[in-house]
Amino acid sequence: MENRNNQDSAEKDRKSRVLLYFIIGVLAALNAGLVYMWRKGDKEKTVVKTQLVSEQKENLEKEQLLADARVLLEQYHQDSIELARKNVEIGAELRAKKEEVLRLVAKMNQARNVSDAEIRALRQQVQDMKDQIAKLESQNTELREINRNLETQRERLQGDLSTANDRSQRLQGEVTRLKDIAERMQANALSITALRKKFLSEKEGTTDKASAADVFRLFFKVAQNSEAKEGPRTIYIKITGPEGVTLANPGNESGKAELNGKESLYTFSTQIIYEGNEKEISSRWKPHNGFKKGTYTVEVFAEGYTMGSSKITLN
Repeated sequence: MENRNNQDSAEKDRKSRVLLYFIIGVLAALNAGLVYMWRKGDKEKTVVKTQLVSEQKENLEKEQLLADARVLLEQYHQDSIELARKNVEIGAELRAKKEEVLRLVAKMNQARNVSDAEIRALRQQVQDMKDQIAKLESQNTELREINRNLETQRERLQGDLSTANDRSQRLQGEVTRLKDIAERMQANALSITALRKKFLSEKEGTTDKASAADVFRLFFKVAQNSEAKEGPRTIYIKITGPEGVTLANPGNESGKAELNGKESLYTFSTQIIYEGNEKEISSRWKPHNGFKKGTYTVEVFAEGYTMGSSKITLN
């Protein structure tokens, strides 16, 4: 009985070892597969990276080659102009090189992918054209000096042109300013008079006494000006009291309008139809709180500018 139990135990140990070896083998196989996949992915990444670097290098080479070709074509253009001034014709070989370079540049600009053969062809054409131009310039030793002189003259002319344009703009601005002044209305013979109060049949007269004053009378003539625009105009009257404050009565008689680029309070306004001829304007105004001793200033303005001014002092 004991011998049979020992045999069963040995058989179980053997089976356990077999199972363990099987599991180890499976794990080893999985690990080998993972290592293979990792190495394969790393190799693919390396290939992609190499391809990207190669493409970037090719694109950089292409852009540099195109830039060289553009510079060369511009040099050809400048040299051809200078030779034409000397009545010298560029040779047929160089002209053919130029046309081939133009064709290849246009083709490379339009194509997304450019073959190595096309790049080599353009590089060879560019080099051949460089050699031809170098040979041409060696036969015309004055060309570079002339080009430098022309560039200096061009820069000087540009400076002169810029200065002339600035001067022209200033002159145009001055013409506009003078035209604006010429079109302005002017107030001539501007006067402000204090009229005394009437008593019974006493006739109205002037006074310089604040206590006797009843109303201000303003008079001026809008001067004749054939340059001024005809039509309805608003004229503003600004009366400043002895305290230096613009006088204004309650109500909508007064307001604000532009004067010399700033908003200014006016005492009252009047409407006229201006036809370019001299026009007399007469108005009356009295402060609601009476007259005070001191100097009063009246300013007449329209459309943002002063037409005239006058003063009166009441004792």
